[in-house]
Amino acid sequence: MVWITEQVFSAVSLVAILVLITAGLHLTWGLLGVINLAHGEMLLVGAYATWYVTSATGNIWLGLGAGALAAALAGWVIERTVIQFLYDRPIDTLVATWAVSIVVRQGVQLLFGAIPKAVTDPLVGGFVVGEMTISRWRALLVVVAVLVVLALRAIMQRTSFGLRVRAATSNRELALVQGLPVWRIYTQTFVLGCGLAGLAGGLIAPISAVTPFLGVDYALPAFFVIVIGGVGSWAGMLLGAAIIGTATLGIALPTSYVIAQVLTLLLAIVFVRIRPQGLVRTLTG
Repeated sequence: MVWITEQVFSAVSLVAILVLITAGLHLTWGLLGVINLAHGEMLLVGAYATWYVTSATGNIWLGLGAGALAAALAGWVIERTVIQFLYDRPIDTLVATWAVSIVVRQGVQLLFGAIPKAVTDPLVGGFVVGEMTISRWRALLVVVAVLVVLALRAIMQRTSFGLRVRAATSNRELALVQGLPVWRIYTQTFVLGCGLAGLAGGLIAPISAVTPFLGVDYALPAFFVIVIGGVGSWAGMLLGAAIIGTATLGIALPTSYVIAQVLTLLLAIVFVRIRPQGLVRTLTG
């Protein structure tokens, strides 16, 4: 019974990590239509900024803020220099951001080297529940994932900024006629998505080695979360994260994590071939 409970919590924490990583991608791809292959590198920037500031100050909370800010700044530079010219060309955004991802990844490697960096877990130990010990940091990840989703939903549904974003992304021409600063709204949304990726990178840094390939490891599952759940769907994002997370863990238990990633990738490809519109849109369409 304890083993089953531990595996359930492991699945929940993995789903929470996927939700944190995918939340920013939901904004840039789901709302703006930008297939941002550099999303993993925004996570990478956040992780390295968190490591650097935490190492310098000894305060991981400052590091997390620095990670989100650094990724948001990087996102602003990318949007202003590349993405703003490609909003009507989704395939071109894919190619352009792939090139950006290579530049950022190699730049990080040149700057910090290839040796893995470590961020000390500030919440060492865990909660003892019966015979099971639950990691405090992983429990925090679950809480933060819930708060991020609730906050984004509230921002998009109940604030003037969210209303402007929905108006600008659903009908750009009408929004322009109404006098909305559409291109500034696009920039703000893209920057917010990158900042969320940076925050996710900082949050996973204490449980994962920070290397120049950290973004590659996490970006692909995030994309499949969006594709399986349905592009632009909040419910689909959560459902996709649950499917990818539990499938990866379930396959990893009798095999290995690498094999689980490969098999999950193949399953996702098959699913996309059968249901390209996504699961939520399939169920509700």
